[in-house]
Amino acid sequence: MPDSAEPIREIDAGDPGVLSDALLTSTEPVVLRGLVARWPLVRAAIASFDSADAYLRRFYRDAGLDLVRVLAGGLWQLVQLPAQSVGALDAIGRALDRLFTGF
Repeated sequence: MPDSAEPIREIDAGDPGVLSDALLTSTEPVVLRGLVARWPLVRAAIASFDSADAYLRRFYRDAGLDLVRVLAGGLWQLVQLPAQSVGALDAIGRALDRLFTGF
């Protein structure tokens, strides 16, 4: 382990233009101060925990409905599975019949 650590370079990243290709492909660690300071969640969290919680809950509101949609879609696929399996087996049988009987 080294005796003394080198300081990590810091960049004021409040302006998105500061993120150059050279910086993004660099292999050295860099601290990007202010990179996410303008994000709505960060601004809400700076104001208060309750404000951040309220911001996140706006997106969570329809999660129950999405769950119902996913479950209904999965059930529909499960119901369709036997019919699709019969169709696939029929296609395989016809292909094998044509292969061995010559059309």
